[in-house]
Amino acid sequence: WEMSSSSYSAYVKSFFASDTSPSMQLSSWSSASSYSEYVQSYFTSEPVLEETPEVLQEKLRELRQEFSKTPPHHFSGDHPSFLSPEFLALFLRTEKFRVKAAAYRYRKYWEWRVRLFGDEAGTPFTAAKD
Repeated sequence: WEMSSSSYSAYVKSFFASDTSPSMQLSSWSSASSYSEYVQSYFTSEPVLEETPEVLQEKLRELRQEFSKTPPHHFSGDHPSFLSPEFLALFLRTEKFRVKAAAYRYRKYWEWRVRLFGDEAGTPFTAAKD
């Protein structure tokens, strides 16, 4: 399946314009073209990287650079564990080290966490004690 960049962007815009449910709105993105860029970056034929300490460090650096362009949700800075290498690596691994896709997933994680937990979203989960 191939589609030009402009055709794909128009398709994504029309898709989101036609859906009125809150779950399909682009609240984390400034425009449908941002989402379109995410989708295109996810489905490009980038080689899958084998995880090494060097690759992980490089991709963590790139992910932090991505966050400096468009910061994630304000709650993500409330606790150091939310920006720890271990936590961010979960998003990178899930997205096969595709930085833009990992940044998108991280933003969506915060969007849903805030929806579910409101002002408590910035508090780390802890195990219940008896």
